[in-house]
Amino acid sequence: MCVGTCSIELILALAAIGAQYTFEGEKGVELFTVSRAIATQRIKRRDARLINRHHNDDLGGSIYDFDMGGSAQSPQPTRSVSGPLGLPSETEATSMGDDLIQTAQALLLLMALCTWAKHKEILREALAIQSVLATLIRDDGLQSEPFNEDMPWLDWAEFKAPTATLWKEARKNRAPEVYFQDALKRLFSKNGRDVTLTTSSSGNYALIHALIQHVFFLRQVTSCRSDGPGDLSQEDIASVETALRNWQIGWRRNPESSVDPWNADGPVAFNSTALLRLAYIRLYVDTAGRALETRDPELIANAFRSGPTIRRSAKITRAVLHSAHALSIPIKMGYRLVAKTQSFIWSIQHSLCTLECAYLMSKWLEALSADYPDPPASEDERRIVAIVKSMLDETEFALSPTISIDSPNYTKHLSAGMLRVWAMIFKGSQTWAIVDVIGSALNLYADMLVSG
Repeated sequence: MCVGTCSIELILALAAIGAQYTFEGEKGVELFTVSRAIATQRIKRRDARLINRHHNDDLGGSIYDFDMGGSAQSPQPTRSVSGPLGLPSETEATSMGDDLIQTAQALLLLMALCTWAKHKEILREALAIQSVLATLIRDDGLQSEPFNEDMPWLDWAEFKAPTATLWKEARKNRAPEVYFQDALKRLFSKNGRDVTLTTSSSGNYALIHALIQHVFFLRQVTSCRSDGPGDLSQEDIASVETALRNWQIGWRRNPESSVDPWNADGPVAFNSTALLRLAYIRLYVDTAGRALETRDPELIANAFRSGPTIRRSAKITRAVLHSAHALSIPIKMGYRLVAKTQSFIWSIQHSLCTLECAYLMSKWLEALSADYPDPPASEDERRIVAIVKSMLDETEFALSPTISIDSPNYTKHLSAGMLRVWAMIFKGSQTWAIVDVIGSALNLYADMLVSG
């Protein structure tokens, strides 16, 4: 893809996202508006041509394309963006199946922008764009061109090879391509590790998203049953655990994988680890009902406080350990530094995953603070509590030496301190409004815990 062959709406959508990340929100809104208008116009013109073709077929005439004024034009085999604003010129026609994949890509970016951006004037357009995008994909599908084994080196740089000879040698040794559905199915099998040998960072990122969606649908189905408490069955949990373990093996084998957010290969693998934590949390705990859709910090904090008590278990302890590890990363890097720079290395998904880590840790500490916890705290649980305290000791939210470890207030203040660290990170330099809202909500929730 290059500027010369890229549709103008996609270029503008990418520029709008870039403006958001460089804190030029107003310019991003302008680019959003123009990109949205061009994408809409392109779709309308495509629809008008299809209607004219069908009408011409009904009259028994030849299949010709028509411009908006109704004059017949000879069909051309290729797409052009040479008209005004990058739209096809009126004298050019396209084949019956106009390729709108770049328009769909632009709409996807625009939908993400108006979903998470700070500007409420474009927030309401998210659902409208989603509807248009879904219709576009249903009509045209998502198809890729057949892979050409004879494609020359200069046309497709599949590997970082300095010469064509080395590139050809690398291609000879490449593993066969694995398609998404096949890769996902094999993660759930005992031999699922086979697929991990050929999964890229982007592929792992897509697969962990799919596993989270799988857990979501499992919970939706389970909640409809009237013959039980609505918890996932042990069989379902074991199946997903197998898939997550296989995914982790694949992540480790990928040479680009790193927990360093500044890794030279990019933050995709790093952000995937946040999604792994989210998958484990949602597998063991139903974290629904946090009122994030309200974008009201007070309502979100109240939803956190009124959330159900965590039923402690060995599996919950494993998920809590993932949450503790999430906190250790900014503590080691310097949480104030992370607060200023995380918008450049954390995806929006990473921030949402971290929110659920904070929520789970808080509810777990709340369960431990009972006068007579049942069952009594295990050695692993006491170890996690000690880890969290040691991390808070490196921040301004360290517990007072006067608070006894046996006091019920110990875990309460531990939870509040953990929440305030995350709140400070979320309240740093942000590009997406929802992250700032999360930071405010966590601060309010911490205040509620301390005040009782």
